[in-house]
Amino acid sequence: MTESEDIELWDNARKVWEPGTLWRQPDTQLVLRAEEQWRGWMEGVAAINVDRELGVTLPFTYAHWPWGFIAVQASRSLREEVYAVTRTINPGTDGQRVWVEGLMHLSTYEHACRAESHKGKPGIYLDLIATAPWNLPGVLTPPRYQLVGKILMRQAVDISRDLGFKGRVGLHALDDAALWYEKKIGMVSLGRDPKKENLEYFELEEAAAEAFYPLEGDDDEENPA
Repeated sequence: MTESEDIELWDNARKVWEPGTLWRQPDTQLVLRAEEQWRGWMEGVAAINVDRELGVTLPFTYAHWPWGFIAVQASRSLREEVYAVTRTINPGTDGQRVWVEGLMHLSTYEHACRAESHKGKPGIYLDLIATAPWNLPGVLTPPRYQLVGKILMRQAVDISRDLGFKGRVGLHALDDAALWYEKKIGMVSLGRDPKKENLEYFELEEAAAEAFYPLEGDDDEENPA
């Protein structure tokens, strides 16, 4: 069932908080809209770079993730959930348009943690998390909205707590996001996992989950999550 709550997004350019929405199990059309918006943006930036003979080197390593398919699968599962962060332009008018600022897919199956401090204890597994390309450093200066990734991570921590897992979260990180998980989220790296495409595996421990609150509008750029 789709649920939503009001949130605030930090506008980097204007240095103000703007209203947004966090969606649980958003409808498939909203997720497909994200795919369309993000793909269009990525293709546009890539074309500009080619015109400028810069090459295509922007951090769009998550471009192949099939969010529409993922949303459909999650809607049929009792143990998988998708979350979306959106903002609405010109609400209540003919020009109203919804932009998707971030997406997350997680599993609430008991995930056996690996860190020594809680080895074998249950946690949740965060499968995929991404912020819109215009929120990534290197695409816009400054990125349009900050803290989108942290808002989604906070939701993952909340779910872990609600399940009695004390905020424990595990995930495998893309290389260009590893530093963000370690430095900005406070996760512990447990090395590369040969069973998961040799991606680096991270866990959020109980103490770090407690320290994760509250979110603050700091000056750090939002990194890909």
